Parts: sequence; C-alpha cells; structure tokens
Amino acid sequence: MVCGFLAGRLLPHDHAAAWLLALASVLVLAGVFLHPVLSLRVALLPFLALMAVIGVGLGGYPALVATAAAVLAVVVLELVRRRWREDAARRQLLLAHGVSATGTVSWAWRFYVGGNPVTRVAVQFVDDDGRQWQARTSAAGVLEQGTRVRLRYLPDDPAIIEVLR
Repeated sequence: MVCGFLAGRLLPHDHAAAWLLALASVLVLAGVFLHPVLSLRVALLPFLALMAVIGVGLGGYPALVATAAAVLAVVVLELVRRRWREDAARRQLLLAHGVSATGTVSWAWRFYVGGNPVTRVAVQFVDDDGRQWQARTSAAGVLEQGTRVRLRYLPDDPAIIEVLR
C-alpha cells in the first residue's frame, strides 16, 4: 500500500503515467484470467486496492475519481461473483432434485457472451401435477419462439428451470 501511495506521488501530474500504469497492470493480470484455478476475485481485488491507493496518492479530484472507481469496481466484482455462485448452486440443486419435462419457448431474446450466442427465454410447461407454468432462464445457443425444449424444474419451485435442449 505504501508503494502504491508513493507511486501516486511520483507520477507526473499530466496523468499519462497513471494510465500507462493501469494499462500495464491490466495486461499483466490478463494472464491470470486464463488460469483454470485462480478466481477473478483473487486477481482483481489487489489490483483495485492498488488503484485506490494510487488515487489517494494523487490527491485532490483525481484521488476522488480513482478511489471511487476502485470501490465501484469492487462492488461490481462482488455482485458478479455472487450471481455466478447463485447460478452454480441453482444448477446443482436442479441436478440433484430436478424433474424432467418438455416445454415450449414462448419468448426469446438473443445476445452474445464472448462471441457465443445465448438466448434469454420464457418457457411454458406443465408440471407432474398438471399445472401450467411459465419460467424464464438463459440457455446456450439459439432458440426461437415456438421451439419445443426439454427442461428440468424444481418441484418445490417450478419457476426455477434449466433448458436441456
């Protein structure tokens, strides 16, 4: 932390060096994202802490901007991590306790993640008790409205589904 504070004080006041330092740090950390074991959190939290301390070292308005950006990035990182963890827990629950059914896509919206197509869908299906449900989820690939799909749902909460194709 002391090094980050000193680096902020030693950087030229035109802020070009700060951008170069940030860019170099991102490029160095990019290799961590390719590692199969290290998590995004382990990679980014020290970098964001360094960014905040450098911002404080700059003083004045740049300190406020850099520190606020680092804090905002930490909050966003934690929200994304929680969402990923909840999605993984939901998939495990569906795998352990899910019931298979067939449904029809009633609404579809396509987007891309890393160049791969993903479709946000609403699927209508009938559970084992004969009740009709509609649930929303995301599915890899392209799905169109009217497509019949296999799915798994939780009997306790049929709004939680996973499209199997």
